[in-house]
Amino acid sequence: VDENGKYIEINEAACNMSGYSEKELLELSIPDLLQDEYLDKAQHHFQRVVNNGFASGELGYLTKSGEKRFWSIDAVKISDSRFLGFSKDITDRKNAEKELLAKNEEYEAINEELLQTNNELIIAKEIALESEQKFKTLFKDNNSVQLLINPDSGYIVDANQAACKFYGYTHEQITALKITDINQYSDERIKQEMLSAKQKNRNYFEFQHKLSDGIIREVEVYSNPIFIDNVKYLISIIHDITARKVAEDELFKAKDKIEESELKYRLLFENSLASIT
Repeated sequence: VDENGKYIEINEAACNMSGYSEKELLELSIPDLLQDEYLDKAQHHFQRVVNNGFASGELGYLTKSGEKRFWSIDAVKISDSRFLGFSKDITDRKNAEKELLAKNEEYEAINEELLQTNNELIIAKEIALESEQKFKTLFKDNNSVQLLINPDSGYIVDANQAACKFYGYTHEQITALKITDINQYSDERIKQEMLSAKQKNRNYFEFQHKLSDGIIREVEVYSNPIFIDNVKYLISIIHDITARKVAEDELFKAKDKIEESELKYRLLFENSLASIT
């Protein structure tokens, strides 16, 4: 090219790369082949050749058909009015780099999402561990009798110290039992009641529980489902209501006696009136 960037000598390779004939190229200058966004970059590239005698760069070109291609350009200054350029088509490499960049961005986005998810899981795990620790503290140290039951198998998974004391078993002994070993109701009814508690249809029950020494106690049970390590259990709080039940029975008996006595006196009174008449 000359000092104005006009093509003054063309080889066959340049014709093949651009799609123009030699005659067509000799009527054009460098800007005529450039993609618009590369015009300023090409101007700076040419100026470096003028000032320094040599410059290398990568520019975007348009072929005769309008296809966008990328060329690497090594240009040297032969004289003040004559410059020689060596061009190589690097479109495949540029496309591969673009695709690789897009993939890297995609992977970075996925990695960022995974990191975010991992952070959320860590936080959730910490919260779960904290909640589980609080539950264990409240469960173990609570003065109320509490049992942790697997509603599917019926096994007593855990029992607090108050439960061990109430039932008369060691922790190892009571956690080897099923609730049906303690509850005096039929297995079928117990199963139905546990299902009701599991599904939150009911949470209050009255049962008869057998202690380790064979004594039967009347109890009221409050059961609610709870998740531990993503497994659903029933947490049951048990109150001994035997004394209350005995008092209620005595009250009913006393009431029956009073009603029976009232009936006798009424009949006696009515019979006395009849005799006087």
